[in-house]
Amino acid sequence: MTSKTSSLQHHLRAWRKHKGLSQEQVGNIMNVAHTTVGRWERGEVPLTSDQFETLARIFDASPAQLLGDPADAQMIATLQETHEIVKNMSPDTLRHWLEIGKKLGS
Repeated sequence: MTSKTSSLQHHLRAWRKHKGLSQEQVGNIMNVAHTTVGRWERGEVPLTSDQFETLARIFDASPAQLLGDPADAQMIATLQETHEIVKNMSPDTLRHWLEIGKKLGS
């Protein structure tokens, strides 16, 4: 098992608990057995991309947020929003805004 799988299974369990859901409740929503949810959380069975996206919707999180701890969800959302803003900036404009950010952060 890779650390990526280990991290994902930890985060799946953390998100489920954060939302106050049991494995049985998640299984019922997804039309799978609760044992399947447990196997996902233990890394015994891989998730399909559709299942992963469904879990993100159930937990009211983006797929990127689901890859992290629930405590980091707002930071991840902010980073995603920032990425959308800066991806079309010219290099000069981006450097300018980074300098402003550095000054504001110090």
